[in-house]
Amino acid sequence: MLGVAGGLANAMHHTIIAVDVEGFGARDGPHQTKVREGLSAAVHRAFHHCGLPWSGCRTEDRGDGMLVLVPAHVSSARLVECLPTELAARLREHNATADEQAKIRLKIVIHSGEVLRDRQGYSSPAVVHACRLLDSAVLRGELRNASGVLALITSDDFFTNVVSQNPAVDHRIYRKVAVAEKETRTVAWVCLPDDHEVPRRPRPHPGRHRRERVPLRGRLPRLPVTALTLTLLLLVGGTTGNVFAALPPSGRCAVPVQLNVNVSMEKSRVLRDLAEQFERSTQDDRGCKGVSVQVTVARAPESVIEAIGRGWSGREDVHKVGPEPHVLLPDSGFEFDAAVRALQLSGHDEMVLEDWGPIALSPLVLARPRPPGDLPDPPVQPATWSSVLETAEDNASSSDRRYHRPSPITSGAGLTATIVLYRTALERRLDAEALSARGAPNTLHQVELSVVAGDESGDLLCSTWEHPGASGTVLVSEKAAADYNEGDAPPGAPCAPRTSGSLDITYPRIGTPYLDHPFVAVSWRELPTNPARDRAVRSFHEYLVGPDGQAALRRARFRDRLGDTVDYEGAPQDRPARLGLEKVDVPAVVQAFHDARRAVRVQLLVDVSTAMSVRLPELGGSRLEAAADAVFRTLRSVGDRDRVGLWEFAQGHGGRADHQVLLSIGDGTAQRARESLSRVSVSGRPARLYPTLEAAVLALRSGRPASPEVGDAILVVADGSRNEVGHSQLVEVLAAGEPVPVFLIAFAASVCDSRQWREITQETGGACHEVRNMADIDTALESVATVLWGGRR
Repeated sequence: MLGVAGGLANAMHHTIIAVDVEGFGARDGPHQTKVREGLSAAVHRAFHHCGLPWSGCRTEDRGDGMLVLVPAHVSSARLVECLPTELAARLREHNATADEQAKIRLKIVIHSGEVLRDRQGYSSPAVVHACRLLDSAVLRGELRNASGVLALITSDDFFTNVVSQNPAVDHRIYRKVAVAEKETRTVAWVCLPDDHEVPRRPRPHPGRHRRERVPLRGRLPRLPVTALTLTLLLLVGGTTGNVFAALPPSGRCAVPVQLNVNVSMEKSRVLRDLAEQFERSTQDDRGCKGVSVQVTVARAPESVIEAIGRGWSGREDVHKVGPEPHVLLPDSGFEFDAAVRALQLSGHDEMVLEDWGPIALSPLVLARPRPPGDLPDPPVQPATWSSVLETAEDNASSSDRRYHRPSPITSGAGLTATIVLYRTALERRLDAEALSARGAPNTLHQVELSVVAGDESGDLLCSTWEHPGASGTVLVSEKAAADYNEGDAPPGAPCAPRTSGSLDITYPRIGTPYLDHPFVAVSWRELPTNPARDRAVRSFHEYLVGPDGQAALRRARFRDRLGDTVDYEGAPQDRPARLGLEKVDVPAVVQAFHDARRAVRVQLLVDVSTAMSVRLPELGGSRLEAAADAVFRTLRSVGDRDRVGLWEFAQGHGGRADHQVLLSIGDGTAQRARESLSRVSVSGRPARLYPTLEAAVLALRSGRPASPEVGDAILVVADGSRNEVGHSQLVEVLAAGEPVPVFLIAFAASVCDSRQWREITQETGGACHEVRNMADIDTALESVATVLWGGRR
């Protein structure tokens, strides 16, 4: 037990704060430890940000809580003005990098009264009363229905004597409630410090889309959970009843300007430090800071862009993404472009985004684990991004030489890598038209097969240092690779710091795109201007681009605005040349990415009737040989997540059925399909397709996965000239269920103009192609790729 100088033999008046972690008892031991550590750090940081002297307090550890004695000269007004919102901010910072079981949401009570210290610690009726309020069903319900991280309750006396007397506190966010817990029957006041109702902004165009309001209550219902009470007794010595009485005006600090900053994961560590340094730079000679910076970490740029597209007014935006920002600090200007585009598409013209230029730079690099024992010679440098793609395609089937990149959804580096790869592959500006043009979907699908998109940069690098011999090459920011080589774990990544091994770092000689880390100022067109906040935004920008900010960013292994950085292990000898990229339609790129990565199931039906033995001089072999070649070409586009089935058909070829299953689609990989093709031969029987096609459609429907992101198609390679009976029955089957696109590659003439095939392709969304040479076959396969990976179903 901690001793207190001078002793506390008699009861003294104190302020009592108790906090309770939601769902603590439902977590395992390691996560409980993380929660306790996170809570302790959050309380310490909240005191620091409020200017409350934590170091001058005396504390006692109570196992499931702590006791804190605060000196009598501490401003009680400052405590009630600042502590709840600052504590909520620090909890959100903790939650941004914590896994789900280590996130913290709190109930908190503030009360005051006489507290007595005995041999067991501190106790009194006032402490019991505070705990009754904390355990009340009213407060549990407030937190359960809140979208924020904090639910506060105060006693009636405390609210009357302290809160309501402080003009700096918004009394409107408090609500009077009745509390009935055990022998306690009283009234109290509750509020949600980080879950206020967002006022409806007036709009000059009443006919346009209206921003959705964020309600005070009714958010995210949660099941009742067991809570562990962590009692924090804040004891303020004094002899008067009003322990939160304000100091004389000359001793008070004015409430600082609140500045909400939303920052990318990669910059989170250095920006938190810079925010604290900036706050200190705004302090006056009394130690009162002029600006309070709340840093919220964006785990994925997509969530921020979506919130911007809603005008930051969605029901979950405050809870999942953070408070409305005054400053955005994404990884790249591409994210800024996407946010502006999202605003344009949604019609939320009240939100204004201004790009004030970069605060730091970081080139996109190629990083590969150096084999153990190798000397640190300069790695082989590719000439162009085209050569990078060629090498990646050549090594796509080798697990230890494969290329990887972060997902463009979760990472600015992943978005930049996707843009440069797509631009290189298509050799044209990336807009919606180019991304959906003939041949583009299959080309982008090949990129996705060659350079696998994973999760965040941190997860990729964690996998690399846990399995360096089987990791291949990763496309990440130079900052992330430099951190790896210096032994620093990526922010928010689930791995320990590296202790051995390093990365060879290089980039194409032609140049590489840079992540430009823009400073984006956010304002609201229809709200009155706030000159103090505008000055704070400008001052924060000036600090980040000034000498101290730039030096800190260099030490964090970013490049400053001039392109300079500190030396680190494996750094390129020369500054990477900057590869310029023209304007990009980022939402179209992201949609093309989703389409190109879609898992597919392709059922291949190969005609083995007598007609397939006919020689085709233009193709240099028989129709069946050309059919096998078309299937081989199709299999080039089949990835690890895809499945392919292979049937051959002719009348009576399978006994009672007209087809024979060479490879079931449930077991079908591209390699097994290639092996099965070697068994295909002409049967000497007449063709009969319709029953086989009907069976294939029904088989795909019955085995369809629940995920809507899986695409299906049937590719028929056949003579196609024989008129069959049963067409009407087939069309009825095709129309009766979920459409399955059917594609026919026909060797006979005038097949696609027939009424039968026009109805089949129209009903299924497929296509018919008559082929006479390899160019025709390529066109047919591009048609298949457009449906499977071009955004059409």
